[in-house]
Amino acid sequence: MSKQGKNKKKIAKIFGFIGLFLAVVVLVFGGMAFYSYNNSLNYKRGDGKEIDFSIEEGDTISSIGKELEKYKLINSKFFFNFYAKNNNLDKVKVGKYQLNSNMTMAEILKILNGSPNSKKISITFLPGGTIKNAKNVLVKAGFSSEEVDSALAKDYSGKFKTLFSGKPKNVDNEGYFWGETHNFEKGVTVQEIVERFFADFEKKIEEKQLVKKYASHNLSLYQGITLASIVQKESLGNLEDMKKIAGVFYNRLKANMTLGSDVTYQYIADKNKLDRDVNLESPYNLRIKKGLTPTPIATPGVNALEAVANPEKHDYLFFLSGDDDITYFAKTDAQHQQNIKNHCQKKCQII
Repeated sequence: MSKQGKNKKKIAKIFGFIGLFLAVVVLVFGGMAFYSYNNSLNYKRGDGKEIDFSIEEGDTISSIGKELEKYKLINSKFFFNFYAKNNNLDKVKVGKYQLNSNMTMAEILKILNGSPNSKKISITFLPGGTIKNAKNVLVKAGFSSEEVDSALAKDYSGKFKTLFSGKPKNVDNEGYFWGETHNFEKGVTVQEIVERFFADFEKKIEEKQLVKKYASHNLSLYQGITLASIVQKESLGNLEDMKKIAGVFYNRLKANMTLGSDVTYQYIADKNKLDRDVNLESPYNLRIKKGLTPTPIATPGVNALEAVANPEKHDYLFFLSGDDDITYFAKTDAQHQQNIKNHCQKKCQII
């Protein structure tokens, strides 16, 4: 055989070895990838725990995979994304789900692509909310209007003696639906739900020693909650602003002035389906009536309750929320009118 022929045979042999090596590499890595993929498909955390999981508007299959990996419900967000997209399971739906750590990736994706399967219901009441808001939340959760109305109107003063101390018997439970989110097992009654929120509120009152602190300002607990509800609705939620606003109201009460609050007549007008009128004849219209409203006008949050318990001491008698969402305070009506002119050309036109 010629030298050239020997070289060609040698080169062919080298390429044969390279090809074989590459084939082995491909098989090895392919096998490892298949093993990892198969392992991910069958992965289960295995402790049998129920986990509440939410998908919100804007969440992507990648972000969901990352979150599931964080909870250790899957062991690879990469394979989760790959499996979802290749099996047309990446059209997950917004909602609350209850997942189990014994579920496989495929089982999780099947649930996330269907209807939320939670065995629990989530109830959220917000600070500043009213009885009307609470009813809407509960009806939306699947309870009948009749059951909701009955539970919301019930007298709970026997069970929550501190919370309802000083509350007149002939008024509704406005102001008591504590702002919080709780999950309940399906089958729970509306009464059990509202009692959970009342328990939260009573615990907060006791923790913050509000009965004692309101008494130092010559207010009963019920009056303190009522004033805090007005502060809640008049503010943007900032604690320091709320303390200043509470200080304004205390100064006006001490000066035998009306509180001058717009949110109070707006509340009763809306509740009774009347036109909002600054001259509305009602004990809730604190533009023209002195003292506090007969009842709270909303549920105060913890900042509003704190503000009424620990108001800022100052000489301000007026305040307004400007068009820039900054609260402006004034000591005289002239200063207040200037604040309106400078900072409140839109908001102050709202009746």
